[in-house]
Amino acid sequence: MRWLSRLFIIGLLVFSPLAGWTGVEFDGSDDYIDCGTGASCPDVVTISFWLKWNGSTGNHQHILAKRDSNSSNGMQYNFHLNYSSGTYYFGMGCYTSWWITSISPSEGEWEHVVMILRAGDGTDELWVNGVQEDTDTTATICSKTSANLHLGRGDSTYVEDLKGILTEVALWDVALTESEIKLLANSRQKGMPLQIRPDHLKLYLPLDDHPDGTTNGSFKDLSGNGNDGTGYNGVISRGEEVLSYPQEAINWQ
Repeated sequence: MRWLSRLFIIGLLVFSPLAGWTGVEFDGSDDYIDCGTGASCPDVVTISFWLKWNGSTGNHQHILAKRDSNSSNGMQYNFHLNYSSGTYYFGMGCYTSWWITSISPSEGEWEHVVMILRAGDGTDELWVNGVQEDTDTTATICSKTSANLHLGRGDSTYVEDLKGILTEVALWDVALTESEIKLLANSRQKGMPLQIRPDHLKLYLPLDDHPDGTTNGSFKDLSGNGNDGTGYNGVISRGEEVLSYPQEAINWQ
C-alpha cells in the first residue's frame, strides 16, 4: 500500500516522520483546545511537546493548564510562558507556588520541550531539545483533580492565550528519565510517546487530525484514556500534509 512508504514500523507500532510539522496554531487571542476533566496527576506530571512560538502578546501565554480558576482549589497544574519586562520565560506550578525558569523560548523556531513538575518540594525540571536547561524546587501541584485541561489558554478569566503552533503533545503521571527525554527530542518521529511508559501515559495528542487551514474540530487522544480535545474560537490546523496514521497501519501486524 502507498502509505507504507511514508511510515516507519517499529514492533507492532507505526510511526510517521515529522516532515511537514503538522500541528495546531493558536493566535494568542482567544482560541484553545479543551480536553475535559481527565489527565489528573496528583504527584508528578511530565509534559512533552513541540512548539513553534510566534512571539509576544504583551501578556503571559499558557501552553497547557489543568485549571478552572486562578486559586489553589481551582487548578492542578499549569505550564506557561511567563511575561516579565518584555521577556518571556518558561514557567510551571500552581496558584502562588510558581517556578519561573531562566530559559526563554526561541521565536519562530521549532523546539522540543519537556517540563516536569512534582508535588511538594521535589525537583522540577525544564528540558529543551534534549538538554536539561534548568531545575528548581519552588513549584508544586495543587488539588483540583476535576479541573478542565486546556491547551493554549489558562481559564475563562485568566485566558492568557498561547501564540504559536503545538504538535505531539503528551503527558505522563511519572517523571521521564534523561534517556527517554532525549529519545523524544532526537527521534523526530510522530507516535514516539506511545513507546515510552505507556502504562503512565495519560494523554497523547498528535494534533494532526485535520487538513491545513481547518478551524476548530476534534483532536483524538491516542493514549487510550479518552481525553480527546475540542477546538474553540478558530484554532487552526497547520501543516504541509496530514500525518494521521491510517487505521489499517495502526492495526497492521
